[in-house]
Amino acid sequence: MKISVILITYKKFNELTLTLSALENQINKGFEVIVAEDDNSQETKKIITKFQKRGKLDLRHVHQEDNGYQRSKIVNKGIAESKGDYLLFLDSDCVPRSDWVESYAKSARVGWFFSGGSVVHIPEKIHLKLRVSDVNDNKIFNYQWLKNQGLSCKRTKLRLSNLGLFKHVMNILTTRLGVFTGGNSACWRKDALAVNGFNEDFKTYGSEDREFGARLVNYGLKGIVKKFSFIVVHLDHPRPYSDDENVKNRKIMKKVMFSRKHWAKNGIKK
Repeated sequence: MKISVILITYKKFNELTLTLSALENQINKGFEVIVAEDDNSQETKKIITKFQKRGKLDLRHVHQEDNGYQRSKIVNKGIAESKGDYLLFLDSDCVPRSDWVESYAKSARVGWFFSGGSVVHIPEKIHLKLRVSDVNDNKIFNYQWLKNQGLSCKRTKLRLSNLGLFKHVMNILTTRLGVFTGGNSACWRKDALAVNGFNEDFKTYGSEDREFGARLVNYGLKGIVKKFSFIVVHLDHPRPYSDDENVKNRKIMKKVMFSRKHWAKNGIKK
């Protein structure tokens, strides 16, 4: 099974560096990375070129001009560019633990999609001080180290702990069905194409990933969130988004949920 990681980014240069470093450290090495940039910045190109020269990742770059919020469009470009059978979606401010790819690979099942959500949130005042060495040494996945940096969150300790078989119990206790969280999720490429990818009618932040998940469910798939299996730390940031826009997008998403519609008219195929 060939795996493609679609790494979505927009003007998050330090975060992109940390996340690409974490992808270099993955236990499972059999995957490609498509950096899908909703922009066309020289800084991102420099970062990608640096990692390409290191030769540890099978790394490619797709981009578009910065013309407002076009996340769905750039994700679709990433899907079209990908060569894998199984697609992993990751935001550039979500740093994956070294077993992230391997956990998704082991969980992959025909007829299902999976999500992990933003498992651990690191405030901006902390993550702005992070260095690549903190990723390479796995410090940012160590609760005690994070606590020493000023992070205070009890559930973080549980999610970052080595729970063994107990993690399956915790996944069951925190189960959410049919939810696709675009910053940390996975589905089969053939299923993404069967629903025509993401809906590019979403021009503002919010719910485009869940609408995609709703169409996957309408297509006949089952989805589940496993908060204790697909571990990432989220480099938190301000969200200058309009509540009115979010409400409008949620209405679109809920309408799709109850319509049984699975095909996005404004998706990968026009």
